[in-house]
Amino acid sequence: MASSTSSWTLSKRRSETPPAIFRFYTNKLLMLLVVSYTTLVLLPCSVTSYSHTLRIHRRFGDSSSQTRITPAIGYHRCLQAWRQENLGLWFLPSPQIICKGDADTGVGFVLQRIPPAALREGIVESCCKDPEKWEMTYQILNPGWFTWPVQEHQGSICFSNSDNESPGAATEMEWTVQWTPLSVPLILKGPLETILMTLTRIIVSRAADHIARDD
Repeated sequence: MASSTSSWTLSKRRSETPPAIFRFYTNKLLMLLVVSYTTLVLLPCSVTSYSHTLRIHRRFGDSSSQTRITPAIGYHRCLQAWRQENLGLWFLPSPQIICKGDADTGVGFVLQRIPPAALREGIVESCCKDPEKWEMTYQILNPGWFTWPVQEHQGSICFSNSDNESPGAATEMEWTVQWTPLSVPLILKGPLETILMTLTRIIVSRAADHIARDD
């Protein structure tokens, strides 16, 4: 009789074991899904200031040209493109000039483009002390989801002599853009970075081509 009772108890425990194991692994799987969802979809990623950089190079004018395009001429050609030609970006609406800034350096120049988003860009600094190197720095003044989806965006356009030992050498333009991405969930990080890099490359390349064009 005792043996029969023991066998029945052992059989009952065995019959209860698979559901218990199933519940255990189901709970573990649910916990893993919750953690993964929280990490990928809910929690924003940490970001580093100015962690993304794009550089575009152009050269115009050379030593054989009758009229050399000096760094100063390149700089003022760039200013004209900002103020009057929409940087050659024919696919974007003409911007509204908010402030014309300094007549010679452009510092203080502010424009507003792509209404109604009202993205604002402005020239914030200029370095023109060296006749063989002229440089301007600009920023997006109101970055964000509804204007340009970054935390910070700054660019510099430098015009310099391609050969420091030869004052008559060709002038080179180096356009550098740096930005700090928004803190977004991991699932959005890759696609957003790809879109921003692609759009920035298209816009800057087109503008650089316009400034360095042969008239």
